[in-house]
Amino acid sequence: MKFLIFPLAAIANSACSVIYDINQDRVAEYCNSLVDTAQRNACLQRNRTSYEEYERERQKLLGGAASK
Repeated sequence: MKFLIFPLAAIANSACSVIYDINQDRVAEYCNSLVDTAQRNACLQRNRTSYEEYERERQKLLGGAASK
């Protein structure tokens, strides 16, 4: 049974990454649809976080919340 836990966790993490990437693509499409160059660049800049960076920040926040 414990041999199934790691593969299932890896699959779940991979699925989260795929969903995150799909959402990032949709946000980038929205950003690119903005006519104003400054707004478009600001939008793209706000949404450049990779899944790995997002997950690191999320874990940091969860660790901080758990220690309170």
